[in-house]
Amino acid sequence: MITTVTLNAAIDRTYYMDRFSINEVNRTKRIISEPGGKGINVSKILKILNINTVSTGFLGGLNGQFIKRLADEKGIHSDFVMIEGESRICLNIIDEFTNQTEILELGPTILEREWIEFKRKLLELANKSTYVILSGSLPKGLLTTAYQELVELVQQNGTRAIVDTSGQPLKEALKAKPFMIKPNIDELSEITNRPLQTDDEIMNALIELSHTGVSVVAVSRGSDGAMAAYDNCIYSISIPTLSVVNPVGSGDAFVAGLVSGFYNGESFEKSLIRASAAGTANALQEKAGDLSLEDLKSLEKQMSVNQFSFTK
Repeated sequence: MITTVTLNAAIDRTYYMDRFSINEVNRTKRIISEPGGKGINVSKILKILNINTVSTGFLGGLNGQFIKRLADEKGIHSDFVMIEGESRICLNIIDEFTNQTEILELGPTILEREWIEFKRKLLELANKSTYVILSGSLPKGLLTTAYQELVELVQQNGTRAIVDTSGQPLKEALKAKPFMIKPNIDELSEITNRPLQTDDEIMNALIELSHTGVSVVAVSRGSDGAMAAYDNCIYSISIPTLSVVNPVGSGDAFVAGLVSGFYNGESFEKSLIRASAAGTANALQEKAGDLSLEDLKSLEKQMSVNQFSFTK
């Protein structure tokens, strides 16, 4: 089993409109509402890939009930801690020019007793799981060390923790040596404290992080593909140029694809191809955390991986 953690779950609401203008009345053509938050997006992709998953985290208020109902309708098994606060709404505005604007609410404040209850629940789920994927921002009320604490909790009995977050919470999580992290280029630059522009600069950053005890460091690069460090090797993959519909959730689809490969015992190279194909296939869909299996299989055939060895 794979457990996904979304500490700051949301209703992901996408507005499609002809154009979006500041200081004017804007009318939508249509609206799509989805259960959201990075961990939930991972669970949605894993469900499509036919992998058993449990989604956990915090839900609160009427928004939380709505997120739970949408997840249930998709067949996603969930085991959330219900809280006093109200879960957030995140807006994604897409116009005919494919301009994209995101408006993200902060979310609720987590109380100490709710945090204690969640850690108890997560330990139970981790003991039944091969992987626990910890994704997204931290809600108010939690310290920046929250993911570090959860990684230590998850990995104490051999379960592998995967972290996909940013900023100080990611820096703190690294201290617990999670099995895998998945930053994007900006996040990788932030945690290595330097700008990363060339392939060599990115490779050196991946090697540096692999020396900290993290087994897999994978960086998503949008239309430039992805790079990863694993087992003393750097892997680089490029992706075909396609017309993007909605890129939201592509990083989450990448994580789901990579972990699905690990879970099914595939080689790292094949898992990375699956990850890149999943991230790209997600961008071809209107909904975040969605893909067509037909697109996935087609994209996998179009991808190849370059591999370079390095020494510890």
